[in-house]
Amino acid sequence: MRENLSGQRLFEFLLVLILVTVVVIWRAPKPTQPQVTTSTSPFAKVSPEVTPGRWGPYTERTREVLNAAFDAAIDEGSPNVDCRHLVMGLHQEDSQVRAYLDARNLSLPKKEQLTETPNYKKPFSSDAKQALKFAHENSRFEGFSVIRTVHLFQGVLQTESEAKKVMAKAGVSFDDFRRWLER
Repeated sequence: MRENLSGQRLFEFLLVLILVTVVVIWRAPKPTQPQVTTSTSPFAKVSPEVTPGRWGPYTERTREVLNAAFDAAIDEGSPNVDCRHLVMGLHQEDSQVRAYLDARNLSLPKKEQLTETPNYKKPFSSDAKQALKFAHENSRFEGFSVIRTVHLFQGVLQTESEAKKVMAKAGVSFDDFRRWLER
């Protein structure tokens, strides 16, 4: 139990450190060369031009998925990004995950459009934070030094989120996705 708590505290510390870094980078003076972004999201965008060292172990494709998830949350007026938004971002930006979900005829229900303003200090819900943690663990377990989109999707499938419950009804599971990847 004690080892579990210390690991959890370490993860929470790292997550807070990442979020603080995001805020600092987002508020930093803009470089003299223009950066290219694909949307007008008010969230701190994970630009494809950012080197992996600045955004941790996320691949360029994973950063694009996170941007799409932020945009989906903003489009709904959601106060933060949850696992459903991560899946929406994965479906939009990753052809492999899209093919898997489409083969199962899965469509996540849309939420009503909210009128709340996005929460810039805590953009990820607790289930999305858990998915990111699991994605990191899956990446390490498989011997990768980066977090790929499949790791992010596997992370979502390990949470107890509403998105996972909806996907489970359609036959989507962590083990099924792994078997599908191996074929």
